[in-house]
Amino acid sequence: MLFAYELGWGLPGVWWGLVTGTVIGSLITFAWAQVYLRCMIKAEKTGEKC
Repeated sequence: MLFAYELGWGLPGVWWGLVTGTVIGSLITFAWAQVYLRCMIKAEKTGEKC
């Protein structure tokens, strides 16, 4: 919606919005997975919970 209407890009803005949303979502998921896996590894070594 931002690219299509606010920036006035129309239909190409819809597609760029999809690309941008996917990239941002992937980066957030990757960062969360890194933090979670580090916590799991630490918990396994120390016997604590995450």
